[in-house]
Amino acid sequence: MTRERSPGEEIAISSTLNAGNVRAERDVIIQQIINNTTIHQYEQNRRKRWRELETFSYPTWNLERDISTSYPVHLIVALHRVFAKHGYTTFTSEVAVEDRENAEGPYQAIELISHQIRFVGELRMLLTSLWSENRTREERQGIQEQENQESIALQKDWQLDLRFVQTKGKLPYEFLYDPDGRRIRISPHDDAPATPEEYPDKLQRTSELLLFLNALRRQNFLTFDISTVNHHYGLAKLFLDILDREPISLGKVRINVEDYEDWDYLNPQADLEFGRAFKPS
Repeated sequence: MTRERSPGEEIAISSTLNAGNVRAERDVIIQQIINNTTIHQYEQNRRKRWRELETFSYPTWNLERDISTSYPVHLIVALHRVFAKHGYTTFTSEVAVEDRENAEGPYQAIELISHQIRFVGELRMLLTSLWSENRTREERQGIQEQENQESIALQKDWQLDLRFVQTKGKLPYEFLYDPDGRRIRISPHDDAPATPEEYPDKLQRTSELLLFLNALRRQNFLTFDISTVNHHYGLAKLFLDILDREPISLGKVRINVEDYEDWDYLNPQADLEFGRAFKPS
C-alpha cells in the first residue's frame, strides 16, 4: 500500500528507483498535484499562446579569440538596443560551445539558447546583416561601423563585466542590463540550486527554470517539496516527466508570447490527466 504524504513533505527521486516504485510514486503525487490551483492553471494555459525557446549559433574558427572579443561585443550591443528603454533587466540563458563540421571542415559554434526572443532576434539580425552576401561591401562596412560606435560608447561610459568560458557543453549564464547604474554583466552562474525550494520564485520564472534544468542534467538524485510543485501547472508536468523517466529537454519548454518569463512544459499524458479532472464552469 502506498502511504499518503502531507502537502509539505519532501519527496526524493533517485535514478535507482525500479519501475514499480516509480509508478507508485507517480500515482500518489498526481493525486496531490491535481487540485484547484493546477486545474485553474490548466484552463488558463489553454487560452495562452506558447512558443519555443530561441536558439542562435555563432560559428567560429578561432574560439579563444572570438569568445573573448567579438562575440561579447555583439551581445552587449544587442542587449543595449533591446533593453535601453525597459530599465533594469536580468535573465538566464544557456551558452554552449559545440564541435561541428561542414563541407569546409571542422569548426566550433557558440550556441545561445534563450527565452528572450527579442534579444536573440536583434542579435541574429545584426550578425546576419554583417554576414549577408546580398549586401554590398559598403553596406556591411556601414553596419559594422555603427556597431563599433555603440560598443565603444558602452565600453567608455559603462561598467562591463563579461566573462565567458571555453568549456564544451551547456552552461547557464546570467545576463544583467542596468541602464540606471550603467552596468552590463554576462557571466556563468556561480550557483545552480538543485531543488525548486531554493529558488526565490520557486521555478515560476523561465530564467529560474533554465538554471534548474541545467543543474538537473548534472545529477542523478532530486529532492523536492510537493507543495511547491502543486502550485505551478508547468512544473507539475515537468516533475511527472521526471517520475516517468522521460527525457528532460529544453525542446519541451514553451514560453508565453506575451510574457517570456511565463513558461509551460510539454507533457501530453499529463495534459490528458488534468483534462479529465477539469470541469468547465
